[in-house]
Amino acid sequence: MATFSQSVTRVQNVYFVFGAGNINVDFFTLNYDASSLSVSDNFKDKINYYPNPVSEALTIAIPAGDYSQFTILDVTGKVIKKETIQSDLREVKLNVSHLSNGMYLIKLKGIKKRTFKFMK
Repeated sequence: MATFSQSVTRVQNVYFVFGAGNINVDFFTLNYDASSLSVSDNFKDKINYYPNPVSEALTIAIPAGDYSQFTILDVTGKVIKKETIQSDLREVKLNVSHLSNGMYLIKLKGIKKRTFKFMK
């Protein structure tokens, strides 16, 4: 049995990468110090988008006031749609039913900037 342990002091992604052969992950334990978590640092900037993949409407839940514009791009970088986001909105619903099946990018701009992928 292999054991991996690492202390972190900031947000960090955890990835499991497996090579050839039989791999069995029986359990995964994450220990953290709850006193180090704060809403302003870890949850305020959180953006949720669903469903992914999407067929009709993509919902983006955002912190109100942080983003004023979204742009949908295809994988070649071609702008498909660009619109303004009302500053008081916490949820944006995008009709993507007209898009062809494939991968797209959404760029959010405003006080902050974020880019994420979704599948149609």
